[in-house]
Amino acid sequence: GSLLLVLFLLSVICYAEIAAGPTKCQYGRPCDSDRDCCWEYRCLSSGEEYTCKQDPGP
Repeated sequence: GSLLLVLFLLSVICYAEIAAGPTKCQYGRPCDSDRDCCWEYRCLSSGEEYTCKQDPGP
């Protein structure tokens, strides 16, 4: 029974991490894609690395 409890707790923690993903992203955080950033930011290159930045627009 205790193994199931551990698995349950792990799945809850993992789900919480995924659910909290967009809220903990901040401006200038390193990213691999736009999904790593909040909706108002985009994953843009500043020369060396990609970071979450405001979309400069068209």
